[in-house]
Amino acid sequence: MTCAMRSTLTAQVVPLGIHGDDAGGHGPEKVLVITWGSVAVDRPTMDSRICFAMLRDSEAVSGVTREKLYQILTWSFNALAMGCFPAADENGTDFGPAHHPDRAQLAGRPLHPGGMRGAWSEMRGDWKFLRESLHLHDYYNARNCCHLCAAKRDHPSSCEFGRDATVRSTCVNGSEWIAGKKHSGTSPLLSFPGFNIWRVQFDIMHTLDLGILQHAIPSALQELCAADGPFKGPTIESRVQAASAAYHKWCRDNHVTTKTKRISLQWVQGPWPRISQVHCKAAPLRRMVEWIMGVCTDVAASTDDVHVRRRAAFFISLHNCDSIMRSQGRFLDAASAAEVSQGLEDALSLYHAISKACDFKGVRRWPIIPKHHALSHIGFDHAGTNPRQVHCDADEDMVGKMKRIYIKCHGVLASACSRSVCLTGCACTHVKACS
Repeated sequence: MTCAMRSTLTAQVVPLGIHGDDAGGHGPEKVLVITWGSVAVDRPTMDSRICFAMLRDSEAVSGVTREKLYQILTWSFNALAMGCFPAADENGTDFGPAHHPDRAQLAGRPLHPGGMRGAWSEMRGDWKFLRESLHLHDYYNARNCCHLCAAKRDHPSSCEFGRDATVRSTCVNGSEWIAGKKHSGTSPLLSFPGFNIWRVQFDIMHTLDLGILQHAIPSALQELCAADGPFKGPTIESRVQAASAAYHKWCRDNHVTTKTKRISLQWVQGPWPRISQVHCKAAPLRRMVEWIMGVCTDVAASTDDVHVRRRAAFFISLHNCDSIMRSQGRFLDAASAAEVSQGLEDALSLYHAISKACDFKGVRRWPIIPKHHALSHIGFDHAGTNPRQVHCDADEDMVGKMKRIYIKCHGVLASACSRSVCLTGCACTHVKACS
């Protein structure tokens, strides 16, 4: 019986996930950080994530460097799934006396004395990383904006947010996706053992916190800071200052430490108001929902205006969903999963109604973006997985830690210092591919 057969029969299997994201490097450059780790642990960042590679964009050869990294990563995951030291490198060249003789001696032996194996379980990241790593044809900026169904930008299908929406009948299954035309079929990551596109997660942090809320909160604030709004002052500047003061008082009263420095006039200026990450990160935006929900609810209590009531109901639905998700572990019980699905459906439908009414009046607020559609997949297709536990918050923390280590290196030597950690010892002509 081979090592692989023994491990298949006797081993415990550790579910593993990978994450990738760009981080700032020296000056304007970007550095790709790829990490992996078990999804079955709940530990601090440095105890649950392992850095696989960091790659500086300026030294990456288009179509070669990243693909080499992903080829090595896939080869490594295949070895973990088999539970044995591999007998050949990532290119299929057998280890032997002239090619890594030390590895040749280990070939076929168990990776773990107890036969434990690792299996790919999920892939996380922002939409940019998913598109680039899986070679997706359908993504945020394409007309066909969803790699899971036939939704299109600037088409009614992208605004169908109900669980009975017609577009949901076009959702593909795993085998259909592999055989379909939503990707080039050339990504090495598709060779992960057990790869399934439905285990490639839309991340709620990038979708909701750094997506929908970046438009919803400033749109609401622009309305709340109007002359007839709850924040008083003779000018828009003074009303924005009053809103900022009210928010910080709420943070103090509720012992909220995750807060933005201040709400500025820039948040509510111009058509299609939007908050960038420069002004407010994901965690403060998420916590701000509870505060703005309270303000909108107080305003709605004294009026029959449909728009005002919808606005309050939208934030209430989001807050209730977030409270449920944060109260549970990696998997939601059946009742909670149903509540989250219903709550997100309600929130998306309310946002659509608000946006449509504004568009009818010629008011440029509350835009519909592809991330609204992505949130519908999070809400309806998570199959009991808790979106707030399958997220990139800790991954982004790890990326930040790796960035701080990277920028402490000299800009010229940063990548050269890591060339010796090539996982296969291959003699790449593009050495940066293995750094």
